[in-house]
Amino acid sequence: RYRTFDLPGEARRHLDAGLALDPVNGELQWAGVQLELWVGDTAAARAMLARTLALRSTPEQMRLTAWFEMLRGDQRAARPWVEGIVATGTASYDRFLYGAVLRLTGDTVRGDSLLRLELARYVDEERRLGTPTRGGTLNQAHIHAMMGHRESAMRLLARYDSIGGAATWRDVDWTTGFSLGWQPVRDDPRFTAIVRRSQARAAEARRRIAAALAAMRASGELK
Repeated sequence: RYRTFDLPGEARRHLDAGLALDPVNGELQWAGVQLELWVGDTAAARAMLARTLALRSTPEQMRLTAWFEMLRGDQRAARPWVEGIVATGTASYDRFLYGAVLRLTGDTVRGDSLLRLELARYVDEERRLGTPTRGGTLNQAHIHAMMGHRESAMRLLARYDSIGGAATWRDVDWTTGFSLGWQPVRDDPRFTAIVRRSQARAAEARRRIAAALAAMRASGELK
């Protein structure tokens, strides 16, 4: 959560505490990979990725490596890992990632096929929950934008905006490989306005969290 709201010091405090208790925990190590990428230390991220992969099965190694390359902004480096996963017939999980990588590297037929399956999953999830979620709405908007469906993307972004979406590093990072997915709608003034409001909400949430932490430390409640 601290990583989500751009508080790297707090995120690292919890990560280090967790790894001190369980140094071979694969989930914590993957969180560490993302944290190092977030603060811009690619070498440290690669070192932690190697430790993480040692604890995973081969399909999971391919999936996490594809995520790693995409998060650092290199779709073409992610492509061979995605191809390996698709070839195994186990691409039912993380179809957003696989579809995005394929589409952004030129394979629109297979990429869009996976992205459409992912859209259907989000629709089913909303029907089951009876309400849209911020993350699901944003991801649907991103997929529609990537596929060139401008009005569908903007309609979903407007819904994301109306339910208080706050675009943070975790939700939508404009600097990674995924940022290219927004390119077809980036020139739309509605897009710019929604992004600004969303990021302002994230900044306000970050300010409140930081103030609460400072107050807890001042009172001795938090060391």
